[in-house]
Amino acid sequence: MIPLLQQDRGLPGLSLDTQSCMTKMRAGYEPGGGKRVEIIPLAQKKMAQRGIPTLWVEEALANPEQVIEGYAGRRVAHKRVAMEGKERLLRVVYEETERTLVVVTAYLTSDIARYWRETP
Repeated sequence: MIPLLQQDRGLPGLSLDTQSCMTKMRAGYEPGGGKRVEIIPLAQKKMAQRGIPTLWVEEALANPEQVIEGYAGRRVAHKRVAMEGKERLLRVVYEETERTLVVVTAYLTSDIARYWRETP
């Protein structure tokens, strides 16, 4: 089942459960299992160009459908989303320290099979 995100302002055709994200944040919820989330400036710029709200990245870190190992010790959080009637995969590449999740980049892809890892 694909989690559907409610249509976001300025992003027609995108859906994500922004209501539950906002409720968690108002309640003092910290994404990333209580770790501070830091998004590097280049990642912020790329996210803006790609139309990916910060809230989506925080939700993917807080409630990933899947986390896989990336290159050079990085991890990748996966969250499937529906966009204009098609399924997309939000990939959030991050580095984890003792207290912080540092987001290196985030992007949407339609090539889900390329990145999704089935559990045995």
